[in-house]
Amino acid sequence: MLLPQTIQTAYHLFFGKLLEDEAVLKELENVKDVDHLRQRLSSSPEFRDMVGHWTQYVPEATPAADREVIVFQHIPKCGGTSFHQILKRMANERGLKMAEERHNGLLNWPLTHLLECGLFSGHYDARSIDFIPGEKKIITLLRDPKERLVSMYRFLRGHPTANVRRISPENIRLASLARQLSMEDFFLMPELEAHPSLDNGMVRQLSDALPCKRWEAFFPRKPFPKTIVDIDPDKALEMAQTRLGNMAAYGFVEDMDQSCSHIFAVLGFEFEGKILHKNSSDASSTADRNKGLNFVIAEDVSDKLAERLEALTVLDQKLYDNARANWQP
Repeated sequence: MLLPQTIQTAYHLFFGKLLEDEAVLKELENVKDVDHLRQRLSSSPEFRDMVGHWTQYVPEATPAADREVIVFQHIPKCGGTSFHQILKRMANERGLKMAEERHNGLLNWPLTHLLECGLFSGHYDARSIDFIPGEKKIITLLRDPKERLVSMYRFLRGHPTANVRRISPENIRLASLARQLSMEDFFLMPELEAHPSLDNGMVRQLSDALPCKRWEAFFPRKPFPKTIVDIDPDKALEMAQTRLGNMAAYGFVEDMDQSCSHIFAVLGFEFEGKILHKNSSDASSTADRNKGLNFVIAEDVSDKLAERLEALTVLDQKLYDNARANWQP
């Protein structure tokens, strides 16, 4: 339960006044936590009414719904941050407005914003991309599935304490766990067995909707809903392979320069030929190269951990191998 003082403070921040309705106050005291209180208040008719008066938005021009847009489906720990920076600069030179959403929250944005943007780059799932209006040129980067998971752990473990504290705890709980646990203990946690970022994360992102906005999120008391990967793995793999095959272009972290040359050529951009990894989490990383991430000492992959990584990447490995076999840069 929440304290009445907490509710009144939140209500005052939202509406600029105290909550006088005792019945509503009693009802809100039963809300689980502050995050759920925020959701209740922000979805209330009173708040929607108020915001509607404040932010009536009129775009500068009526965008064409059939315009061509670039969509970079950024799969976590697949070299996407470095790629994004170059793509952003090139798109800016072409005068393309980039969508503000970098996490998996596209469906929270109004249609007017989506129609104005010519570049979308973020951790979007397949379902979100379907709602982007226009003729889409979709691109992505893949990585060896097991190497991706090892890199993901090192990235999470490298988060400074300040970064972990300033973000809502549940939205970055994987980083907190990685900072507390060895790599083997982290991946062997039973609670993380079906985490959508760890269990065949590439196939999940390419085939269906993901259950949360941030891939680092983890809600121990709230099980993730089942998706097509859990219900029909073969169908999920087929869907992911079909989407990948229908993309304008894709590439691989292991062949980053060649991949970037290929992708940018398809998009009509000139590429300089070299790309530096902005958020590399490899064993040779330094704090400077990590741009704010702490240095992480590499851990050996034990037989037990190797077996676990194998189990977590069965579908992803099939997707990766098939993509490799059909890649024609």
